[in-house]
Amino acid sequence: MSFTVFPHDGGEKRELSRLKESDQQITPEQLEDVPRMQRLWMRVLRDLSRLLSLWTPDVIEHEDVPFDGTGTTTYALNHNLGGRVRFWAVDWVSGSGGGPALARHSDTTDNVLVLVSYIDGVGTIRIERAG
Repeated sequence: MSFTVFPHDGGEKRELSRLKESDQQITPEQLEDVPRMQRLWMRVLRDLSRLLSLWTPDVIEHEDVPFDGTGTTTYALNHNLGGRVRFWAVDWVSGSGGGPALARHSDTTDNVLVLVSYIDGVGTIRIERAG
């Protein structure tokens, strides 16, 4: 699973990944051991096949988005996921108390989520491809 984080304060976008690079090393001597290399390649192909079959959502986060809480101001959050998306506030600090009250606006497109907010605050909004 990978994430893209867009800081709303103009900071640099960050790509985050949960995949770690293997620390396993292959020595030149092991390259000469054909049965061992066959087993290694079979394991690599098996693991690759399993990874390719997993569904991992595309996720984008917009950090520290200020919302005014009027219910009329629209907030356009670009995601470029090319279709229907889900969204939720993963972090919220309210100026007047209470949790987020966000709604999808009719101006939403396949690549831009447009929201209105009925509670003022600053939030991080996670957007994920639906389906």
